[in-house]
Amino acid sequence: MNTSQIQRYFESINFALNLLKHPVPIDATPIERANALKQLLPKAEEHTKNLLDEHQTSLYTSREADTARARRAAFNIRKDALLEAIRYRFTGKPIEKP
Repeated sequence: MNTSQIQRYFESINFALNLLKHPVPIDATPIERANALKQLLPKAEEHTKNLLDEHQTSLYTSREADTARARRAAFNIRKDALLEAIRYRFTGKPIEKP
């Protein structure tokens, strides 16, 4: 298990929040950050949950975290956030929540 690698993947959540102009306080917990992103970008909810699960596994259990799952989730979070930022630039409409 490479905890620092999982933590780097978790930075995708911070990247997405900042890209979507919704930074969270520096003292926000990983769960608070993930919840903020779920509220802001519902289409990335499953990926956010998966990344949070692997992050918590790497930190709090003896089980090895699935780095491939974390990497896929991080990639999809970044992709969804970039697409949303581009869509907003062209349409000017905020994110539509389901």
